[in-house]
Amino acid sequence: MPQPGTVSALIGDALKAGATALKPVAKSFWGYGGVVQAPDGTIWKVATAAKKDTGPATRQIDQFVLLLGAADVAASRRFYQDHGLAVAKS
Repeated sequence: MPQPGTVSALIGDALKAGATALKPVAKSFWGYGGVVQAPDGTIWKVATAAKKDTGPATRQIDQFVLLLGAADVAASRRFYQDHGLAVAKS
């Protein structure tokens, strides 16, 4: 499982590369994470359910979730379904 040290390292590198912190990394009820905005406007949330490190930061990403904003949600849903992708919610 990812751990807080990995989250902090990835967010730190993003900030050094020019990202802007939207939500600083911190422990929360659900785990540990933070949110940054890249120079191109893309918003990234990096998080883990773990609240404590169990070893050194690995910089390994176990999984990711892509959240998309769209003006026409129904059309976006059809587009991804038509391309064989499962859509959990519209």
